[in-house]
Amino acid sequence: MKSLDDPPTTSALALAAQQGDQAALDRLLRSCLPLVYHLAVRALAPDDADDVVQETMIRAVAGLPGLRKPDRFRSWLVSITIQETRRRGTRLSEQRRRFTELDPDRCAPAVAASEEQAVEGIHLSDERRRFVRAATWLDARDRELLDLWWLVQAGVLERAELAPALGVSAGHARVRMQRLRSRVDAARRIEEAIEAAGRDGGCPTLGGMVRSWDGGRSSVWRKRFTRHVDDCGQCRSHAAGLLPPERLLAALPLLVPPAHLTSGPGATAVAAAAHLPGPGLPHGGLRGLRHLLSVESGRSAALAAVAAVVAVGVVTVVLTHPSGHPRTTPSTVPRPVAPTTAPGVTSSPEPSASTVPPSPAAPSAPPSAPSPAGVGAGSGGPSWTSAQMPPTQGGRYLYVSATGDDRAAGTSRATAVRTLQQAAALTRPGDTVLVEGGRYSAPGKPNVLNIDTSGTPSHWITYAAYPGTRPVVLATGWQGIHVHASYVTVSGFTVRGNSPDLTPAQREEAEHGNTSDPAVNGNCIAVDEQKNADPPRRPHHVQVWGNTVTDCPLNGISAHLADYVTVSYNIVARNAWYSPYGGSGISLHGSWNSDGATGATKMVVEGNVVHDNKNTVPSAVSGFTKITDGHGIIVDSSENQAFRGAPLYQTAYTGRTLIGNNVSYGNGGAGVAVFDSGNVDIVNNTLYRNARSAELRYELALIQAHDITVVNTVAVPAPGEVAVHVPASAVRVRLTANLFCGPAESGGAGGGGAPDPRFVDPGGADFHLSPGSPAIDAGSAEAAPADDADRLPRDARPDLGAYEHR
Repeated sequence: MKSLDDPPTTSALALAAQQGDQAALDRLLRSCLPLVYHLAVRALAPDDADDVVQETMIRAVAGLPGLRKPDRFRSWLVSITIQETRRRGTRLSEQRRRFTELDPDRCAPAVAASEEQAVEGIHLSDERRRFVRAATWLDARDRELLDLWWLVQAGVLERAELAPALGVSAGHARVRMQRLRSRVDAARRIEEAIEAAGRDGGCPTLGGMVRSWDGGRSSVWRKRFTRHVDDCGQCRSHAAGLLPPERLLAALPLLVPPAHLTSGPGATAVAAAAHLPGPGLPHGGLRGLRHLLSVESGRSAALAAVAAVVAVGVVTVVLTHPSGHPRTTPSTVPRPVAPTTAPGVTSSPEPSASTVPPSPAAPSAPPSAPSPAGVGAGSGGPSWTSAQMPPTQGGRYLYVSATGDDRAAGTSRATAVRTLQQAAALTRPGDTVLVEGGRYSAPGKPNVLNIDTSGTPSHWITYAAYPGTRPVVLATGWQGIHVHASYVTVSGFTVRGNSPDLTPAQREEAEHGNTSDPAVNGNCIAVDEQKNADPPRRPHHVQVWGNTVTDCPLNGISAHLADYVTVSYNIVARNAWYSPYGGSGISLHGSWNSDGATGATKMVVEGNVVHDNKNTVPSAVSGFTKITDGHGIIVDSSENQAFRGAPLYQTAYTGRTLIGNNVSYGNGGAGVAVFDSGNVDIVNNTLYRNARSAELRYELALIQAHDITVVNTVAVPAPGEVAVHVPASAVRVRLTANLFCGPAESGGAGGGGAPDPRFVDPGGADFHLSPGSPAIDAGSAEAAPADDADRLPRDARPDLGAYEHR
C-alpha cells in the first residue's frame, strides 16, 4: 500500500485548515485516519484503539492553530498518537496490554497468480508470520519504532518525517533505526532457531533450553537465546537466506480502520472533532459533540464521556488563530492529565503553549519514586502516571505562560503569570509551578529564576514543564535557575546559556581572568547557599532531573555547599567553555553535612548524558596557567579544607555520593573526576574518549581521593590516553568488574587495556552494547542499580556500562 496522501497535499490541507477552511480540516483528518488507527491498534485492543483515535483527532484539532510547521502535520500527528497510545496503555491491566499479532495475509487482497507465484507467495506468507512472531521479542519502545519503520517501508510516511515523529534529531533517528534493525535481526535468528530445534536434527542444546523455557518473551530469555544462537553455527544457519526486513515490511498490509470509524456514528466523532470552534464557527464543536451524543447508540456511554471531556476543553481553551482572533474566552480550567512520557530534547512540532490537553482528571497522590519505562535523559523528569499531574503534595497548581500577566493570580491557565520569578514569589510549601512552552529570560537580572522559598519534608515545591511542553530558559546572567532553598524539584526545562553569543572582546576578557562579568561566568542550573541570609542558608533535598542544559560559560549543573541533591536524567552539553572559574558539565563542590547521617548515600548523579563540556581558558581563581577542569562530572573538595574558616564551620563531608548510569563522552577533562573528596561510588557508567583538552589525559581520575568504589564501569580513552588514573594520593580505592579499554595507572604503575566493548555506534553517540560485547553479563550484581540509563530493569547478571543489552 502506498502513500495515503503525499506530503505536499497534506501540507496544503493543514495550512488551509489553519486558515479556517472546515472542508480542508475534515479532509485532512479523514485522510490521516488510517495512519492513526494503524498505530493505535498495533498496541491496544480495538475498543481502546478507537478511543485513542478519537482523542488523537481532538488533540490534533485543538493544537493545529499553534502548529508552527504545517508541512510536518503528519509527523506531529504520529507523535500525538504515540503519546495517547502510551497514556491509554498505562491505564490498562497487564492482561489487556498487548502487541497485535496479526495474520499478515488476512488483510491481503486476493489476486490471481501463476503456480510459480503461488508457491513463492506461500513461502513469503510463512516468513511474514515468523517475522511478526519475532517482533514480539522486542520491548514496547522498539515495537513502536518497528511500526513507524513499517509505515516508512509501506510508503505511508516519508523517511524525513520519522525524526520529527519520534521527537529526535535526524541523526538520532538513524541511530535508533540501526539499533532496531540489529535487534530485529537477532529476534528473527532466535525465532528461526527455536522453530528448527523442534524438528529432527535440531540443535540438542537449544532444544533443552526450549524445554525449560516458560514461553514468555522476556528480556532474560531473549538474551539467553541470543547468546546461544550467536555462538552456535548450527542455529545461526537457519537464518541464512531470510528476506531483508524492508521487503517483508513493505509487503505487510496496513491495518484498516473498522467501518464504524470511517462511516456511520463512529465517523461522527471525527466529524465533530473537525468542527471544533474556528473562524465563523465559534460554537461548532459543541454542536457537533451534542449531535454525536444524540446519534451514537452502540457505544453511547464511552463516547459521552469523551464528548464531555472535549466539551469542557472547548469552553476552557484559548486558541489563537493566525489572524490573531481568539477562539473562545476561558472560564474554568480543568487539570489535564500528564503524558506518560515527555518529549525528548529535539521535540516534534508541537502546539502552542495555550493548547489544553482534553482531560480533566484530578491528580492522585504522588508516587514514592519516579517510575518511567524506557525513557532516558532529557525526557522531562519522572513520569507520573496517566491519572496524575506533577503532584502538588497538598498545595496548589500555579501557572506560568510566555503570554501571561504578572498582575494575574497565577492559579489557573487563564490567569497565568508571565515570569518565572513572579511564580516563585507566589509559592508556598506543597505548590507545583507548571510552566508552559515558550522562552523565558530576565535581561539585566542575575537569574531568570531565583528559588529561595523552601518546601517541607512532606510538602515539596515543584517547578515543572507543563505536560507536553518544553519551556526554554535563556540564561544570560549569573544563573539560569538558582536554587538556594530546600525540598525543591526542578524538572523538564531546557536551559540555554549565552556562550555562542559572546563577543571576541568578552572571550578575551575571560582569557585574562575576568570573574566579574556574569556573561562569561554563568551557570545553567545552580544549587547554592543563600549568602545574604543570616546565618547563610545552605540548601538540601533538591532534585534536578529531566532537564536539558547547554552552552553556559561555567557549569551546566552545579551543587555547591549543598546536601541531599539528586541530579538525574539530564542532558548536559557544551558548558564550561569560557569561565576563568573552571567549570564542568556537572559539578558537586564542597558538599556539606545537613544532618549527622554517616555512610548513607545522599548526593546522587545518575542517568545523565554529559558531553562536549570543556575549558578553553585556565582557572584563574585557582592560580593555574593551564587547563585543569572541563570534566563531564566532578566530585570536588568535599573534604572542605577551603571552608574551615567560613561563617558556617564546615567539616569533611561524611555522606556517600553515587555516580551511576551516566554516559560521559567528548568532554575536555575526565569523564568522571574525584578530587579531594571521599566516600564515592562510581557504578555502571560509560566513559568514552574524554580528555579532549591537550593538558588532560584521563577518562576516570581519582586524585587525593579516599574510600572510592568503581564497579561495572566502561572507560574507553582515545589512542594514547589513559582509562583510569589512581595516583598514590588516592587511598582505599576498590576497582571491581570494570572494562578499562586502555592503560590503567594505579599507584604509579601502569596496566594493559581490555578488549573493545563493541558499542552500537559510538560515533553517533549510541553507547548501547552490540551482541557479543565483552561487557554483557560481566557486571557485579551486588553493586548494579536496579534499572539502567534507559530506566529499564537490569538482568540478574547485569552488564557493564550505563545500558543493559536487550
